[in-house]
Amino acid sequence: MFAEMADTGLRDSNGAPIHIGDFVKKPVDCNHEVHGEWAIYEVRTQGVVPILSYVRSEKGQVLPEGYTGSVLSDEYDGKMFVFATDSTVLRPMDELEVVAGFRR
Repeated sequence: MFAEMADTGLRDSNGAPIHIGDFVKKPVDCNHEVHGEWAIYEVRTQGVVPILSYVRSEKGQVLPEGYTGSVLSDEYDGKMFVFATDSTVLRPMDELEVVAGFRR
């Protein structure tokens, strides 16, 4: 199990380390009229797997916290993720940015 603020070994689009407990912002894939252009997720763990858990969207908290989520590694190219000898050189396939100082 990861401790709060433990490094996941992955980096955001800018190369910043992603830690358990961080908040990250990423573009919304669908329902732009409901969410806006982006959403913020908290990096949590499900067992030992880092996940992204919904916190709020550009247009506010339109879903309950934690209502949606995904596995953090899904943000990265699967083949690169599996065969990388150094995960710190990987970057997400789409924009994913650690949000410094975000508070609920």
